[in-house]
Amino acid sequence: MKPPVFSASGLRFLPGSLLAKPPLRKWYGAGLASLAALVCATAFAAPARWQDDLTPIADSDWSRARAAHLLERAGFGPTPDEIDRFARLTPRQAVRQLVRYQQIANPLPAFEDSGAFDPGLEPFSPSRPAATEQARDTGEALGVKVKPEGNRRIQQVADRYLYWLRATKLESQRVAYWWANRMLTTRRPLEEKMTLFWHGHFATGDEKVRDYRKMLKQNEMLRAKATGNFRDLLISVAKDPAMLAYLDAAVNVKGAPNENFAREIMELFTMGVGNYTEEDIREAARAFTGWNYKGLEFVVNPAQHDAGSKTVLGKTGHQDLQILCPRGSLARAARQARQAAARFAL
Repeated sequence: MKPPVFSASGLRFLPGSLLAKPPLRKWYGAGLASLAALVCATAFAAPARWQDDLTPIADSDWSRARAAHLLERAGFGPTPDEIDRFARLTPRQAVRQLVRYQQIANPLPAFEDSGAFDPGLEPFSPSRPAATEQARDTGEALGVKVKPEGNRRIQQVADRYLYWLRATKLESQRVAYWWANRMLTTRRPLEEKMTLFWHGHFATGDEKVRDYRKMLKQNEMLRAKATGNFRDLLISVAKDPAMLAYLDAAVNVKGAPNENFAREIMELFTMGVGNYTEEDIREAARAFTGWNYKGLEFVVNPAQHDAGSKTVLGKTGHQDLQILCPRGSLARAARQARQAAARFAL
């Protein structure tokens, strides 16, 4: 079957036919990456004097070129009619219409799940040898019982493991096509642009998550909180099953904390290098011990959680979400996020 052809503003392309940035290709396959490459290649070229200038635009400076530039940066390529319509507005009206998109009807179809997932697949084994070893030891793995006799008694377990790897990869590609179509047809371009922005900021990868359902749920969460409170978004990301799977939540336990997520939170998601110490990371990692997921839901395993006092960024406490989101540092991170958003949107 040929891959679907998308079109926008008179442009047509085949997903996967263009070069794309590795992170996008890694997460959702070539389709979404090709869309991003096409948008970048065909974007409206703004005059050099506009670059790095965040001065509010006066009504007298508003023009069709300005409207086209705004729509290119806040969306994925406007039609000529859309440019004309926004050019007739004032700058304030144009920005308001893009930013307050919740009031705009947007009847787009939900992702149609194929039902490829089977509950017996969970918990999914980290490797094929691990799956077959579990089958030898317990008589069952991945929802498949070992054959009572004959040759290759555990072959079906190995086949089941390989089936899911292939199935979730194909379903993740379907999610990519679904999302690409939303980008092209949405009446709320900034909603999808910000979803893509956070999708790049809070990096996860289907190759490690190995569950399209978790990637889809994360996508929907990022969309729902795309222009909301950064603190709320960060907490939701911290409890997101895809993120928990990606950053090894299962091995982050009391007495042997795994620092992956705590380091990502501080170094990449919020403050940046130079604003915390290694001791801050070790203490924050304790706060996340026992955090995990069951299916598509966030859970905390009390037996694996370190409930002791932690000192992070000079503050000591027992309440983990306060340590996760210290208000002073998050306020600084939120300002940085707003500045980044302003750069690509305006």
